[in-house]
Amino acid sequence: MAKFNVTLPSEVCARIAQYSLPAELLSLSRTSKIMQQAAERIMYYDLILRDSNTAHAVCMAISASDSIRGTYVHRFCFFDARRTRPSALPPPFWAGIQNALIKMSNLEDLVIYDPTARNTWILEEPSRFRFKLKSASLRLQWDHLMVGFLQTQSELRSLHTGDSLNDEPALPIATAKLPHLEKYEGPLLVGWELLACPLTHIHISIDEGTAGLIPAFIKTMVHTNMPLRNLSIVYIPEILLEESLDILTSTLMCRQLRRLSVICLPVLKRHEIHCSLMKLTMLEVLEVEVSSWDPQPMEPFQRILAMELHTYLAVFSCMYFSNCGSEQSDESVLPINAAYPRSSVSLTPKDYGSIVSPS
Repeated sequence: MAKFNVTLPSEVCARIAQYSLPAELLSLSRTSKIMQQAAERIMYYDLILRDSNTAHAVCMAISASDSIRGTYVHRFCFFDARRTRPSALPPPFWAGIQNALIKMSNLEDLVIYDPTARNTWILEEPSRFRFKLKSASLRLQWDHLMVGFLQTQSELRSLHTGDSLNDEPALPIATAKLPHLEKYEGPLLVGWELLACPLTHIHISIDEGTAGLIPAFIKTMVHTNMPLRNLSIVYIPEILLEESLDILTSTLMCRQLRRLSVICLPVLKRHEIHCSLMKLTMLEVLEVEVSSWDPQPMEPFQRILAMELHTYLAVFSCMYFSNCGSEQSDESVLPINAAYPRSSVSLTPKDYGSIVSPS
């Protein structure tokens, strides 16, 4: 059997591995050397690691021997979903992550979730990393090590970062080093440093300390040349909503927006909001926040609100209500992929067609 496998063409081995079930790849990799390479190319191509023990073992395997496994990795995702409470992982664990990253010459998509956000030292000496990322989601603090690493990733198109720790100001970054960055998700102050990039999607999270900066942030944003299509600010307080919308719709940038969220919709006096929304001539998706309403609007009233807004939005096709009458636990929110809990009720013109169509 072993002798037969030695002469088996590598293309045939690759096809066998391609059509094997994921549970069979490990056994297949143990049959012969050439079959091991074919199986491991698939096993290590997309690594999604949800607990620290497995992640450490995989990183050790990548760093072992001739490190050929590192060249197979195109996506590396670590998020310890078993930890219900954030706790620090030991330095040897993060050293293993760092050593494995050095071996990944073809890595394109990187996701790292650090419960403490303090281990950015794994990104130091970025010249050691041979990969050019296209997407990065790094739950690590924004510091000089993070900035230095990102400035070497000239092919980056999508970025999600954490904030500076200890209320420190966000360090500036040379945006010329990120000529292809299209999507950013993260805190407001870090996003401010990236406004010179050609962003099409911006998802900003705010807190009490940065909420008052929203109008100034939008004012800076609308005077750039970015081809913005999707703007999400979680969330714009009602007291700042009218001012923020006025600034957003004061330039031609508003005509290219396709999605806007999250608007804290007031119970009364929505006329000024309607006037601003009318200027968003290409807006297709709108997300509103109505958790302050008492009582909470039930689905029939949500449809009425959707019909009301559809009157002012020409190509409006979908509406979402956030936190509308339902409670979600923190465990239902992924820290890497979502910034806030949402009770999503999608209403399209087809849903309320019986209301708006003449009869």
